[in-house]
Amino acid sequence: MLDGKDGWFNKTNEDPLMVRVTKLLLQITITLSITFILYNAIQYALAMTDSGKTAETQKKLINIAIGVAIALSSLGIIYLIQSIINKSIF
Repeated sequence: MLDGKDGWFNKTNEDPLMVRVTKLLLQITITLSITFILYNAIQYALAMTDSGKTAETQKKLINIAIGVAIALSSLGIIYLIQSIINKSIF
């Protein structure tokens, strides 16, 4: 089972360093994004009476969503570049 032929310890099908770094950064980004979303959601709920703070918090939530979308697309871009370099799309 842990002989290196299958599962998590398979060294023959290991992702390139660029993909592993991207996945790590993506995990950090998702964790931080969830934290920021929760924090801003609480701020939004507490600022319901002040329209200026509500608009500001909505802007922050939209920016977080855009950041997450960019972060998620980064892995796809890395795989696309890797497939172009290896000259194989699938």
